[in-house]
Amino acid sequence: MKYHLDTITVNPTNWFPDVYSGYDVVGGNHATSNLDYDYELQGSLYLNDNGYSLWQLAANPDIQVPFDINGDPLSLTAGVDIPAGYTKTRDIVAGGSKWNMADALIDFDPDVGTSVKVDMFDRSNATIQTAASRASLFYNAGFPYQYQVNEIADPRIYDTFFETAYKDRVFGKVALDGTDLIRLDEMLNYTTQKTGSGLTSVTNYCKISDIYP
Repeated sequence: MKYHLDTITVNPTNWFPDVYSGYDVVGGNHATSNLDYDYELQGSLYLNDNGYSLWQLAANPDIQVPFDINGDPLSLTAGVDIPAGYTKTRDIVAGGSKWNMADALIDFDPDVGTSVKVDMFDRSNATIQTAASRASLFYNAGFPYQYQVNEIADPRIYDTFFETAYKDRVFGKVALDGTDLIRLDEMLNYTTQKTGSGLTSVTNYCKISDIYP
């Protein structure tokens, strides 16, 4: 079973906006830090539709700054528009029908239990998924099929979510810059575990073999 992001059923109210700051992408490129967003009411597809700049500081949350309405990066200064110490590490273009790793919650079954095809993604199912999955900051018992995008793109995370009998059945196909994930292209969901040459073929196709050192 193969799921493409452009055809996955998602909960449209659960797309994350920029988590830490608000940016004026229309006018004077003014940035206001430390805004308090309600994700459920103010979610947006803007970062994936238009692209964003990634600002990083070790041991601190990433900041994703949306491109302006023309699709160009904003000109910002650390210590003025961005908290001091942050460095812009890359500009990430629009994802189109893929997902460009903008912060988001992706729900594989927002109606809960409507299809056995997505049972593997039910975090509340203790037979399939581990306690680590339910201990995640992003686990929501009311939306048990919901994941933060890194949780389903990064095998170093999602491999810890599946019990032994259910490992090597779910894979995220990604695009990389070095070993950094910059886009989630597909989710693959198999009815049986992949082993041997079949597993090698899938991990190569998904770029998983390029993520692990």
